[in-house]
Amino acid sequence: MTALTINAEDTHKIPYRGVNKLLADSTDRGWEGIYASLAHENPWSGTVNAVRHIGLAFCIRSPTKVRREIDCDNMQESACLYPRQFSILPPDLSANWQISGKPEILLIYVHRSIFRQTASEIFDIDPTKLRLKPRLAIYDPLVETTARQIQTALMGTNGTFPPKYINLITKNLVSNLILNHSNFNERKDNEVVIQMSRTIDEAVEFMKTYLSRSIKITDICAAVGLSEQYFKKVFRAQCGTSPHQYLISLRVARAEELLQEGRLSLAEICYETGFSSQSHLTNAFKKMVGTTPKVYRENFVVEGSRNSRA
Repeated sequence: MTALTINAEDTHKIPYRGVNKLLADSTDRGWEGIYASLAHENPWSGTVNAVRHIGLAFCIRSPTKVRREIDCDNMQESACLYPRQFSILPPDLSANWQISGKPEILLIYVHRSIFRQTASEIFDIDPTKLRLKPRLAIYDPLVETTARQIQTALMGTNGTFPPKYINLITKNLVSNLILNHSNFNERKDNEVVIQMSRTIDEAVEFMKTYLSRSIKITDICAAVGLSEQYFKKVFRAQCGTSPHQYLISLRVARAEELLQEGRLSLAEICYETGFSSQSHLTNAFKKMVGTTPKVYRENFVVEGSRNSRA
């Protein structure tokens, strides 16, 4: 055990409430700086005490209504948390939660030392001036990609994923949280970051516009007017992942939407999302979502019919 080890006792212990069912957690996996658990939750309400570390709740499946009251200026919020969306559990604050549905939730906790180290070393800012925003039920493709990677590692055989891989995932997640879900970009003197964000927004919009086509990194660089080497560096600093991996996550997300609609065949979905082949689609989809497109669609149809009967 190291100083960066996080145990279940260091978290809000939500999966261990009597009504919930723990499916897997990272205990005894040797992960440093991060703790993850996967659980089926049933309707519950109650107060969770403040913890020192940064927490995220990512919805894997089954939407649920969520009501949250944070012990800070009487902040009360309500929302519907859908699959692929997440909420931030701010550190050092207790909160009252009410969960109305039966979702499957991936909880991720990142050690506050990792957060501070990333803020200081990568972004050259004073971590004591950095505050995460209390996000509730929002979607971020980068958070989704990271959460899926953590889910895959969590469900895999212990030892399959080396510690350096887990460390990389953790740093990518923290970088994204700082850039996109904190007060970092609100600093008036941060003109470089503001311009960087605009450039990345243009790149992402280009990817979305031509998603069904074969997009090369040189095409994106030409669209935003940057050299390939500099663009890759800027993109990773801004998004916490490579342009290629981000593009794949957009393709998979679109494939997931089309599978839910149920109108197109797998071959047509492959064409619409820009994958070079059905095997390419299947491999990428299974890596990020945890199942094949065929099984996903079958499960979605079954889940939809259950909800309609309810």
